[in-house]
Amino acid sequence: MRISSAAITLLVAICFQTAASGSDLVPGVGVPAVGLDDALTEALDGNLGLQAAHYDRERAHSRIGEARAALLPGLTAAAGYTRYSDPNTVVPIHEAGVFPPLDDDIFEGVLSLQMPVFDWGRRRANLMAARAGADAATADLDKARQTTIATVSGLFIQARRLEDNLELVRGRIAALETRRKEIADLVGAGRAAPGDLSLLESSLDGMRADGLALESALREVGWSLAGWMGRETPVYPKRAPRPTMPGPPAELEDTTSPAIREAEAWLRRNRASAEAAKRAAMPELSAFATLRSRAGDELDFTEEWAVGFAVKVPLYTGGGLRSASQGARAAQLAADRRLAAARQDVLIGMEVATQRLQAAEDQLRLVRRSAAAKADAVAAQTELHEAGRLPLSTLLTEEYELLALKSRSAALRNDVRLARIEFHRTAGTLTRQLALDLVEGE
Repeated sequence: MRISSAAITLLVAICFQTAASGSDLVPGVGVPAVGLDDALTEALDGNLGLQAAHYDRERAHSRIGEARAALLPGLTAAAGYTRYSDPNTVVPIHEAGVFPPLDDDIFEGVLSLQMPVFDWGRRRANLMAARAGADAATADLDKARQTTIATVSGLFIQARRLEDNLELVRGRIAALETRRKEIADLVGAGRAAPGDLSLLESSLDGMRADGLALESALREVGWSLAGWMGRETPVYPKRAPRPTMPGPPAELEDTTSPAIREAEAWLRRNRASAEAAKRAAMPELSAFATLRSRAGDELDFTEEWAVGFAVKVPLYTGGGLRSASQGARAAQLAADRRLAAARQDVLIGMEVATQRLQAAEDQLRLVRRSAAAKADAVAAQTELHEAGRLPLSTLLTEEYELLALKSRSAALRNDVRLARIEFHRTAGTLTRQLALDLVEGE
């Protein structure tokens, strides 16, 4: 069995081709392609989960105003009408021997001012809890932003990995089809066994199945990306290489992770809530002032005012205050443990990402060196084969090994990108511009 030198040249060219693809790999007709820059812009604006986190932050900030308002005087107005079965006094008796007018229809208006004087810091503790809740919501929004950036970037890296594999599969299919045509001619001439043709058909069907699986995976990536961008139709992640690679990763001591900031804020909130619950059993002193106006059927209103102080002391609540204090204390302890867990998770996550990054970079350096040496060996063996001094099977085996090294090199490049993305996401230093450098930097 002999294969023409044109087929060998085609296969070698495919092996040496850089694993890159363009818009012709869009899996499906009419699927719009979008670059990472535009995808991140749209995802940060249209992602539904991110929008929900934004509104959660607005709600948390509004609670600061509610807690602050509890420290200020409150002014209320009320009006009413009462009809009595028997005439009643329109105004109270203010002087002995002078009886006020009577009427069975009484109109009344009240203007009341309430002002807290002293509550043992309970309202201020509630204000501190509200501010800490707003900080937690802000950290949660930052975490949602970085998760969105990391996920969208990861989908682009995943698409690049699938494209690289699909590029190699299509090149392999093209080479196998060329060989199949030549083998078919040789079988027709009686110079090759029919089993060789069956073997090629089997290999072709297997490679075509692999290609279909890769195209299906690319379509799934398109749907996933559409969901993160807030769209209802699939999009295709289009690569746009950048000329520079990013700088070194952030330091391991960086503690700006949104997960840590959120856990710290929840600890402050629960600590303040525990203080407020503990002080709810204390007496509360407040001042008040009222202006009351009453009239009968003649609508001849008479006003009177009153000012004073009031002390509120909870004597018996059925154990409610005690239970609330115990629950707030337990919530504080739980928040403290969650903060410790968040710090541990961030530290371990950054260390694991660093280990993956270093391992991928070391492997990539060795694989590239191996691929370069293998390419020189294949070039020399091609000359030996053309001179009739090397069997074709040996040459094809070496070419397949070179193809595997090329595929592994492309995969390791993507592993380096993923490790960098994961490191900065865990550290809390992942930004839109940094993601562009990490994903598209060459």
